[in-house]
Amino acid sequence: MVDLDEDGDQDIIAAADVSHRVYWYSNDGSENFSKIDLLGYVRNANHCMPIDMDNDGDIDILGGGGHSDTGTRWYENNGSESFISHALKYSVYGAGKPSPADIDNDGDLDVVGKFVYSTNIHSLYLWKNNGTGIFNKATQIFENQNGFSAYIGAGGYVQVLLSDAGQDQCKLTSATAIDDDVMHQLTLTWNATDLKIYIDGVLDASTTCSGVGSLSNTNYPTIGRGSDAIFDEFRLSSSLSDQDNITLGYNNQNTPSSFISVDTEVKGDQTDPENPETFTAYDSSGKNSELESENWYGHDNPYFEWGAGSDTQAGVAGYFVYFGTTIDANPVTVGAYQTGTSFTSSTTLTSGASHYLRIVTRDNAGNDSEPVTKFIYNYDGTAPEPPIYINVSPAGCSTQSTFTFTWDAATDTGGSQFSHYEYKKGSTGSIVNIGNVLTQSATPYQEGDNIFYIRSVDNAGNISSWQTAVFCATAVVSIVDGPSVVVGPSSMNVSWTSSKQTTGYVKVYQENTYVSEQGHTQYTQSHSVKVVGLEPEKTYRYQLVWTDSGGNLGESDWYTTTTSSAPSVKNFSVQLINPSTVIASWATSEASTASLQYGESAVSDNTIDIAGSATSFSKELSSLKGGTAYQIRVVARSSDDYPFYYTTSFTTPPLPLIESLEFESDTSQASPSLNVSWETNVDTTSTIFYREKGSSSYKETSSSDKARNHKITISNLADSTTYEVYAQGIDDYGNTARSTVNTVDTPYDSRPPTISDVVIEASNVGVGKENDAQIAVSWKTDEPSSSKVEFGEGVSGEDYTQSTTEDPTQTNSHLVIVSGLKDSTPYHLRVCSKDKGDNQTCSDDSTVIPGEVQKSILSLILNTLQKAFGWLENII
Repeated sequence: MVDLDEDGDQDIIAAADVSHRVYWYSNDGSENFSKIDLLGYVRNANHCMPIDMDNDGDIDILGGGGHSDTGTRWYENNGSESFISHALKYSVYGAGKPSPADIDNDGDLDVVGKFVYSTNIHSLYLWKNNGTGIFNKATQIFENQNGFSAYIGAGGYVQVLLSDAGQDQCKLTSATAIDDDVMHQLTLTWNATDLKIYIDGVLDASTTCSGVGSLSNTNYPTIGRGSDAIFDEFRLSSSLSDQDNITLGYNNQNTPSSFISVDTEVKGDQTDPENPETFTAYDSSGKNSELESENWYGHDNPYFEWGAGSDTQAGVAGYFVYFGTTIDANPVTVGAYQTGTSFTSSTTLTSGASHYLRIVTRDNAGNDSEPVTKFIYNYDGTAPEPPIYINVSPAGCSTQSTFTFTWDAATDTGGSQFSHYEYKKGSTGSIVNIGNVLTQSATPYQEGDNIFYIRSVDNAGNISSWQTAVFCATAVVSIVDGPSVVVGPSSMNVSWTSSKQTTGYVKVYQENTYVSEQGHTQYTQSHSVKVVGLEPEKTYRYQLVWTDSGGNLGESDWYTTTTSSAPSVKNFSVQLINPSTVIASWATSEASTASLQYGESAVSDNTIDIAGSATSFSKELSSLKGGTAYQIRVVARSSDDYPFYYTTSFTTPPLPLIESLEFESDTSQASPSLNVSWETNVDTTSTIFYREKGSSSYKETSSSDKARNHKITISNLADSTTYEVYAQGIDDYGNTARSTVNTVDTPYDSRPPTISDVVIEASNVGVGKENDAQIAVSWKTDEPSSSKVEFGEGVSGEDYTQSTTEDPTQTNSHLVIVSGLKDSTPYHLRVCSKDKGDNQTCSDDSTVIPGEVQKSILSLILNTLQKAFGWLENII
């Protein structure tokens, strides 16, 4: 009841399932009602509720239907007592009495409802309103095949159902109706024996049930309604409550301690899965031949398989599959659900019709993909008619070697249409496709009666029965031996022997395409025909044809052969001998002639022909440029003149080059040295040639180690001298790189010699008063220099009052005798040397005490006597 037209009185809105209508009974104010078809056709309409769904101030209608065409809908009042139908997004099949409620507390009405997929599958779904009457996708809250269901039926009575395996086992209806527009608390309990209903904390009805299995966590409760009930809150308890606890819970609804609220917020996977990408069809589950979509076939039980669909959240659960003649059928409603990824048609197909394999993918959250047609199978199960009448020319027995057959066109009523004819000669002859023609020539295959067979084939591959005609031949040329065939990649050599002397030709087709006819005109019984110009790895049909001496034409049956694989170049390699020479080697898969082409800018710049036929080849290429890229190609021909090629490239190694030649003088030694460094572009040895400018020959310093960075030191050079120097290296191939000759000046000698190994020895010369004390001083220098000793009395000091005469002889080893010294007197001395550049150096100061000079024999005797006799003291 609702004042739909806002005239101050109550109207009636009713859903009529049988007539598929929703009617408005308009009250004129005097309880007289006018019946108005409010919404038009609504298939299996089973519910309607007046309510403002879009918050615009007028009365809309929320309704449901028991078919997928209707599902769950709301009808928007446009203000003029006419309504616009809106299907809730992704409505589900078997909609049953949806309920409006603000589930998510956002100020607009959402929709919750129970829906039936089959007799024993019930689900609770939620649609959320975005505030403008547009609803998101239906979200499954519960699905229940076995378990606990509650339903508020007509008149407001509560009905409770326990089910097991989809079969109703126990029912209970409340004694009290709750249709007083007041919110009530319903408590439903089940203890595996007794089923009870509590209304507002008070036991209202109970019954004892038997034959019902225990409920588990997978047996979800299902809530529905048949009246205008509105649900506000659902709570579940995993433990059984008695009367006292239920009453206490009713009195303390705002602080429940033993209940768990059902979260009705939309959670989890709300994304549709993706349908399979890969899909394949076959003639049967044996998969003898693969099928193509939209072609005609005559297979009664086609087989389909596909790759798995995809879902990034809940994962794919299975597929709804439909195979039938309805182009836009919904697999969810008219197909079958399966978890596998293959399908075999087991229904009787309709000949002449297209059959559509359609799929919907479902994920584990209950989301469905959009239906998609994966394959169109055009089925023709009716064979075409065979040719009805065959005319033979010439009639009767004939000496002609060729007979002509004609017939009327055959018909096909199966839908795929006629395709072509096939014929054969004799019951065991080869079957030949001759296309859609109405005449065919054939030669007899034996003396006397011969049988010509012909049949029809449609586009689905259905074949008619054979139709036959008899033709008679006399004096027939026959093949008594052969044919034998030897194939190459581009040729076939056919040999045979005929019963009479004839010409000999070979007619060649590739499938139904004419290729060539080649042969000889001389009359002979032994025939050999080489057919050229074919392609490798192709299957050809061929027929022997001839003319005898009487001018009669003849032909053989059709034969097939396949040319051999295309020859190829293999194991090609280029061996580098040096930067200007390489050796190219290769093999061919069969005996062939060959030539070699190569060049820098074009592969055909140079050509080398190789004599003879072989399977392995090797050729030297000389006069090449170092460090250059070359293209190279083998041009080969097989024994039947089939050309084949191999193209590649190679790069010659570069010739060695010397770069960045540098010189650095070293004056740390007695004679100057020269450090020479350079780089090469490849690994080479290291050699330096040098000479004083103007000299006739070079000296050499080298290293055999190969490197790219080089350094050589030239030692013992002359001071202030100009030298001519160049570097040289040899690479791995024996190629020599040489630099230009460079002139280098050694520096002026400004370094004094270095003194070492100074040795001082004291000695005497003469006897008695003629004796002198002396010392011998020796030392070494690291370069030739003069010799001199400077000395003076005293232990040390900087004054050297005396000096030996400088010996100017340039030597590395020095010896000077210092004589005329006082015995037992300390002296300090140093040695000094000067090189040819007048660079002088002196040693550190040294101290020496010459020994006492020996006395005469008389003095020694007197000294002895003095010690014995004191009076001799004055004598000595």
